[in-house]
This record gives sequence, structure tokens and C-alpha cells, in this order.
Amino acid sequence: QQIGTWTVQYTGANAAPVVSDIHDPKATITVTPGDQVQLTWTVTSMVNGAIITTCPATTDVVTIYNYAANPAANAGADQEDCGRTTAFTLDATPVVSTGNIQQIGTWTVQYTGANTAPVVSDIHDPKATITVTPGDQVQLTWTVTSMVNGVVNTNCPATTDVVTIYNYAA
Repeated sequence: QQIGTWTVQYTGANAAPVVSDIHDPKATITVTPGDQVQLTWTVTSMVNGAIITTCPATTDVVTIYNYAANPAANAGADQEDCGRTTAFTLDATPVVSTGNIQQIGTWTVQYTGANTAPVVSDIHDPKATITVTPGDQVQLTWTVTSMVNGVVNTNCPATTDVVTIYNYAA
């Protein structure tokens, strides 16, 4: 007789999901939004309830991703100053992941002026800084996405919000 068994590998902060029947190949499992879980299906040979080790077990792994909807991006209020030579501090709402799938905010800069485009100090820091040349304006977009293994998830739409910084010439 051969028997299959599901095992769950979960490293998140929520309660580990449980398979409805560890020996049912069509079992169900509920994964919390924002979490991913890895399941291994192992097939072994058994005689009278004892696993036979002379025939090696076979395994296959499946990963289930239940992405959380991305929260609404909030880039903060527009900022204005006159002849400022110090950096502006951005004020986006921080992104908090709901499970073991990372949700992240990213700044992108839209600049069409004649000067060198300003650079954000840390594109993933909601409170990053940026120096804008007097007489220039820059538009920044704060985009909230989910990422798995460094790859942006496209299953749940990203959310964005725009802020503009004006540094008028004196």
C-alpha cells in the first residue's frame, strides 16, 4: 500500500494553516491574506501500518500565496519653500505587511527641469529626504506593492499617490 501525506512549512507570525486531511490529495487549506505557505506531498510505501524504507519516499512541493490587498498609498501633503538649500523630508504613510508576504512602498521621481534630477535618499523609506534646487519643482509617486523573493506581485494592483515639492527661487 502507498500513502500520501501533506506537511506544512510556514514561517509567518499568524497561526500556521492546517490541512483538512493530511492524507487526502485533494485536501483543503485556509491561508490568511498576506501569507504564503509551502506544502510537501510525500508518498511512502506501507505494510501493516509500518513505513517501508527499502523503497525511498517521493516528494513534491507546492507553494500557496494569498496576497493581501495593497493598502491605499499616501504620499503626504505637497511641500513648498523659497530658496531652500537643505533637504525636504518626505512624509508618506509607512507600509505594514499583514503576513509573511512583504508589502513595500517605493518612491519614484518625475522631473522635467534643466538641472540634474533630484535623488531620493532611500526609495523605500516613507520619511526619505530629497534636495530640490531653488527654482525647481519635482513630483514624487509613492507606490505600494507586494513582493515575494524580490519580485513584485502583479496579482493585486499596486496603489499610488503623488506629492509635489516646490522650491521657489528667492
